[in-house]
Amino acid sequence: MLNEEKIKLMTKLAIYEKNIGYKDFEVNEYFKHDYILKNNLKTRIFVTLACAMLFGGHALLEIFVFLEERQSIDFIRYGLTYGALYLVIIICYSILSTKIYATEYKETQLRLSGYKKVLKKLNQFSEESH
Repeated sequence: MLNEEKIKLMTKLAIYEKNIGYKDFEVNEYFKHDYILKNNLKTRIFVTLACAMLFGGHALLEIFVFLEERQSIDFIRYGLTYGALYLVIIICYSILSTKIYATEYKETQLRLSGYKKVLKKLNQFSEESH
């Protein structure tokens, strides 16, 4: 005989697994520190690439202006400016991404604890029927 409550629990589990559960299971494979570190590394790589493109474009612009006006370029000043800007940007993005991924990990753990509670209820129904 079918138990309506058991069917509801199984449906709830299936919906969770289909919609967001697969991502939660992937996140749960990592310890919190490792998850944050992995995603911080990805953030730093993309920020570095973006800065390289922006700074490279600005440097090319300065070179073209130098060639047209026949002035000298102060490479040390530009290098220090780019370096300082890069450090500020990378530190800000690192702090921001650490907070974002820590919150994401915490929310994932909360959802998974709810998932485990529903699984436990479902197991209780299975044990009662035997």
